[in-house]
Amino acid sequence: MTSNPDLTSKTITLIFNGDFELLDHTVQDLTLLDFFLSHTEMFRKTSCGILPATGPAVQKAHGYQRETSAKGQLQLIHLHPLENLTWVQLEAELKHANAMLEVMAVLADPSLSAERWVTQVIAHISQAAQADGSFLAVQQGDTMVLCPPQDSVLLAQNPVSQARRARDLLWQVATTGVSVCHDHVQHSPENLPLFLGFDPPDLQSVAMLSLTPSGSERALVFCAYRLGVPWNTGVQDMFERALMALRTALEKRRQWRQLQTAATHDGLTGLANRSAFERDLDLQMAQSLRHGHPLGVLVLDIDGLKKINDEHGHLRGDQLLQSFSRGLRRHMRIGDVCYRLGGDEFAVMLTHSAVGNRRALQKRIRLVMQDVHHQGFKSAGVSLGLAFFPQEGQTPQALLKLADERMYLMKKLHHQHP
Repeated sequence: MTSNPDLTSKTITLIFNGDFELLDHTVQDLTLLDFFLSHTEMFRKTSCGILPATGPAVQKAHGYQRETSAKGQLQLIHLHPLENLTWVQLEAELKHANAMLEVMAVLADPSLSAERWVTQVIAHISQAAQADGSFLAVQQGDTMVLCPPQDSVLLAQNPVSQARRARDLLWQVATTGVSVCHDHVQHSPENLPLFLGFDPPDLQSVAMLSLTPSGSERALVFCAYRLGVPWNTGVQDMFERALMALRTALEKRRQWRQLQTAATHDGLTGLANRSAFERDLDLQMAQSLRHGHPLGVLVLDIDGLKKINDEHGHLRGDQLLQSFSRGLRRHMRIGDVCYRLGGDEFAVMLTHSAVGNRRALQKRIRLVMQDVHHQGFKSAGVSLGLAFFPQEGQTPQALLKLADERMYLMKKLHHQHP
């Protein structure tokens, strides 16, 4: 490692979290980053990591001035050369650095939805870039629908215009995932004003930054523009860093949700699994006890699955399970949650459902079986058991036990009188 790398003209921004981990930085030369973290008086080594040092004596070192900002548990350190920077450049760089601090604070908030992440991040970077306007472009089929950033990202309400042709630059950004940032739009070979839906004579600068990777089923692009003046120095770098952090956070959230779904849902039918049923039964029972709401548990067992597996193979048996699952989702109430407990066993959580609804529920199950029969499973049947809180059980275990007993009694009758 070089003991004293060239520090004369490089500006450095570092963002640390509450665990002293370096979340984001602008250093391309890692030798320079290591030098600052290990050898300058601006930082100190501790058992937790390398922390910003405190006190006025360490605000300047090696020809650099240190500016510090904080947002919640995050801390931003902005190091800029004492020479080679005008005050205007320094002010712009500090504004961009603090915008990144705001972005990282937003992405560190797990209570925000992905949609709120997007809208807040683009609001911060649009303000820091002094954009005259910004919006989101959402792919809908072969069309890019443009909407103001405060609108729903997913629903794309109130579109302001559309880009339909594959040759439009916006469409190219959406499909390739490659972002662009243009100054001097009127001299550009591409017809950039086309994607805006208007063509003001003073349109100067345009940025189109992809939020989704190439090949995404539904591309999302952040767009911003300035009138009359070019982007300030460093704007494109700020855009890219902020949106890279956003893309990374969105991908991590998507992967986490996939893991959650895999842990609580049946892979074959898409219904919630036994683990989710046991968790939800305890939760719904507690809420029913607290508020005095009725609660029903319906357990079901498909009759004839083993015969279909033996005679037609397990693939056909899987198709029966999927057909039955689709029927449950179609005919049960919107608020009812359906589960596959394993094998040919299913259950439905009947919130706000009382004993008097027994016949209506049995009618719904008959409709489910009509769907199953229409899809070629004429020999399939179902045995079911119902139990209701508070009349028939006061605990989750008692309710499930009674429903199981009633289901097995019906199955026994079906075997005796096929």
